[in-house]
Amino acid sequence: MPTEVLSSQVLTPRVRPGDKLLIRQRIRYNRDCATHVDRALYDSHTNRRFLDDVDYRHPPLGLGVKTITFEETVPDNFGNGPAEYRALPSYWCNVLQQYYWPITRPETILKFGIVGNDAGTAP
Repeated sequence: MPTEVLSSQVLTPRVRPGDKLLIRQRIRYNRDCATHVDRALYDSHTNRRFLDDVDYRHPPLGLGVKTITFEETVPDNFGNGPAEYRALPSYWCNVLQQYYWPITRPETILKFGIVGNDAGTAP
């Protein structure tokens, strides 16, 4: 596998709509390969927000083990209750993988909670 997620941690396990979800990951970049990551947030009321994709041609911090911390804004219409951050990566190290057969792995799913939405659910 070109990249391994060694650990993932939600630093803000309870978030209000409109606030920031903060995530920290330890990642091992094993190979100098391009990466595309589809990402989304889901609440327990069937609301979904697609996040900006992560794309790079080479590991942004070089090879080896790195710690990254990033934030995503929780949409205002997310209702109280369980929620998830999901990330589905694909990698390619050559032309065949880029166009026909990318390297994939199971998606990363991180759970957190939505609190403090007085409306409770989205309309």
